[in-house]
Amino acid sequence: MSETIIRIYDLILKRVLELSPGAVVGFINGLYDESFPVNNSEVIYTATESVSDDLGYTFSDKMLTVRSGGAFRRFHIEAEITSNDDEIVLRVFDYGYMDALRNRKIKNDIITLSFPQPKIIYLEHWSTAPDEVTLELNFWGQGTSKYTVPTMKFLDYSIEELEKRNMVILLPLYLLKLRRKIENAKKNGTAGQYTEELKTFLKNDILETLTKSVNAGKITHRDTHTLLSLLGRLYNHLYGEVKEFQDEGVKDMIDEKLLLESDALVTETMESAARGMFLEGMEVAAIERATKLPKEKILEIRESMAVPV
Repeated sequence: MSETIIRIYDLILKRVLELSPGAVVGFINGLYDESFPVNNSEVIYTATESVSDDLGYTFSDKMLTVRSGGAFRRFHIEAEITSNDDEIVLRVFDYGYMDALRNRKIKNDIITLSFPQPKIIYLEHWSTAPDEVTLELNFWGQGTSKYTVPTMKFLDYSIEELEKRNMVILLPLYLLKLRRKIENAKKNGTAGQYTEELKTFLKNDILETLTKSVNAGKITHRDTHTLLSLLGRLYNHLYGEVKEFQDEGVKDMIDEKLLLESDALVTETMESAARGMFLEGMEVAAIERATKLPKEKILEIRESMAVPV
C-alpha cells in the first residue's frame, strides 16, 4: 500500500474527529461505551506533538478530552491500516506517557501520571488480529504491571452497527470494505465485474446512512458535507482509475450528493444567521432581505425561538 494512501487514511481520521462536538461526542460514546450528553459536552483537543529523546517529533493520531459539567475524561485514539504491527502498543504507551507527563499532578511529594484511555482502530485487519494488545512493565523489586489497549476491528462492524453506535463519522473509511477484492481484480483487468456491487454499496450503505444520520440530527449538514468530500477523495485514490467505474458514473453518485449537501449547508448557515439577527432585534423583513430565506421559514424560526411579535 502506497505512502500516499496511508497518509490519506491518517488525515481522514484526524479530520472526522474534528467535526461538530455532537458528532464527535456521539462517536466517543459508541467507541468507548460511554454516555456523555451529546448536546451538552465540550470537546477539547490535545496537541499530540512531542519532542523525543533524540530531538525528533512523535505524532499520535488523536487525543481529546470530553468534558460534561464537572466530569471529564481524556481519550487517545490510534489508527492502524492493518493489524500486523507487533509493536504498536509501544507507540501508544509512548504517546500516552507524553500526555500524562504534560498533565502530571504533584501532591505530598508524589507525582501522579494519569494516562488517557487508549483505543486502537484497525481499519483493515487479518483474521489473527487481537482484541487487545498488552505491554508488560517490569519494575524490578516491585513486581510487574500490564498496560492493555483494546482494539476495534473496524470492518467487522456492519453499517447498522456503526449507525446504532453513532460512529457514522467513520463511513468514508468504510470504502475499504471492497478494497482487497477490487485490488486483486485490477491485477488481471476484471475490476469491472464489481461495478454494480460498488454502486449499490455506495448508495444503499454509505450515502443512505449519512442521509439518515443528518436527518436524525446526529450529524450536521456541515459534518455531512465534510464526510462526503473525504469520501470522494478516498474513492479517487482507491477506485478512481478503474475505467468501468468511470463509464458507469460511480463517482457521480458522491458528487451529486455533495452538491445537494452544499445547498443544504447554505440553508443551514442562513438559518443560523437568522437566529442571530433575531437575537439582535432585527425585523422579519430585514432578515428576509439579508438571508434570502422564505418568509415562512423565518417565521418558523421566530416561533421556535419564542421571539415576541
